[in-house]
Amino acid sequence: MRYKFIYRIDGEVVFQGLLKEMKCKKHDCPNKVSIGLPYCPELSNQPNNDGLFAYSTQKRKKSPVFYQDAEICFYDGEILTDAELRERYHGYLMPYALELSEPQDIQMDCALQRSLMSMVNHCFDANKINAVMEIKRKAGRHNAVLKAIKPIYHDEEILISYGDDYWAKHEQQAQRISYETVEANTAKKTVAQTGIKTAKKNTGIKTTKRKKKVITIYDSDDSSDLFSSSE
Repeated sequence: MRYKFIYRIDGEVVFQGLLKEMKCKKHDCPNKVSIGLPYCPELSNQPNNDGLFAYSTQKRKKSPVFYQDAEICFYDGEILTDAELRERYHGYLMPYALELSEPQDIQMDCALQRSLMSMVNHCFDANKINAVMEIKRKAGRHNAVLKAIKPIYHDEEILISYGDDYWAKHEQQAQRISYETVEANTAKKTVAQTGIKTAKKNTGIKTTKRKKKVITIYDSDDSSDLFSSSE
């Protein structure tokens, strides 16, 4: 199933594009995947695209699936400059973008390339956060790895903090922006608009009308490896 990401400012679509789709990385799996790359939901045991959960094939509750300091998965997406991202989002909140430490004007946007790590949710309770993102350089490119900061057990949701800057911008712009992931061939919404059920809306935001450029991206049917972890 193909999905499309749509980003709106003041109700106007300013950016949209098809999510990257590829064959499941397991060599004998016939399925295709576009959310949770590079493995299909049946293989990664993430069936509903609503959060990221630890899973043990033995389903053992007492032994951790991920021990402290274990690498869980990698964040992967388009490598874009700050200028390219400003053109795409008009300077507003970038829901799937991650700033890379070097060089400083390069960021990674996962809006159209949804790796497993793109499914991880924010938690406002610091005591429940069990993972962090770390910037790493692997195979000649910068990437971010999701790393456990405490033991994580079977069927436990993996939770991180998106950071104060993210939420400050979210609160300031909540009334002006919206984004969603829908089935590409229908108007039916299939993924939560923001992915954060606890997000608060702000009021009293002054708006100014200006003409916006709509950017539409449709990728080729390329099935190159988008995931940086080893099997």
